[in-house]
Amino acid sequence: MSTLTSIPLTTLSGDPATLGDFSGKVLLIVNVASKCGLTPQYTALEHLHQQYADKGFSVLGFPANDFAGQEPGSNEEIAKFCSTEYPVTFPLFSKIAVTGPDKHPLYAALIAAKPEHVVFGTWREGLTDYAAKNGFPPPNPLPELLWNFEKFLIGRDGTSPPTPPRTIPASPRPSPRHWASCKNSAPFAQPSRPLRERFCLCFCSCLWTRLCLRLRRKQHELFGSLCPVLQHPRRQGALRQPHLLLDQRPQL
Repeated sequence: MSTLTSIPLTTLSGDPATLGDFSGKVLLIVNVASKCGLTPQYTALEHLHQQYADKGFSVLGFPANDFAGQEPGSNEEIAKFCSTEYPVTFPLFSKIAVTGPDKHPLYAALIAAKPEHVVFGTWREGLTDYAAKNGFPPPNPLPELLWNFEKFLIGRDGTSPPTPPRTIPASPRPSPRHWASCKNSAPFAQPSRPLRERFCLCFCSCLWTRLCLRLRRKQHELFGSLCPVLQHPRRQGALRQPHLLLDQRPQL
């Protein structure tokens, strides 16, 4: 992986780039597609990017049309899709091949460095059935990518963490042990609420509940006290004609 940061890349707008442009950051590299059942992961990836961008993290999206033709558009069409249908702010790169003989050097290097991956549940079996029913080729064998939205995690020093960095592909983020394995990635741990804050939230919730119950009780008491008045014939007439109430005098 020593040459990973120097592999030439091209942004979605056609500008030259390398992973070296993101030196010092933790990177989540994802092969994306706009017509896949997993395309809503764009939203989760954008949330993840926004949440940790100020801590030295970035999602990098690489559109690819290798799986069931689910990214057929041009770079311009992909850019429009990612600004209207699923608006994202993380960097996107020009469409590449991530498997097969035309595989981009970046993905060749990533796969060679980390051939193992983490598959959630029965994802491979489900893809095999889906491919068979729709006339697609069966899923790629290891170490090739299995489908769209597979994720590679790259540490701040430009290398993969020691634990398997590949997740396939149901989760929009690596597991916590992947985060913990990144160099200097402590800020990415999900903090729990402080005990004082949790106590205050619980106390305020209980206080609000008691207040609502008390107001409800007062409402019932007020309604109950008005019932005899509303049922009196003279009061009913007065309520229909409010000026009668003003004209009433105490009877001596």
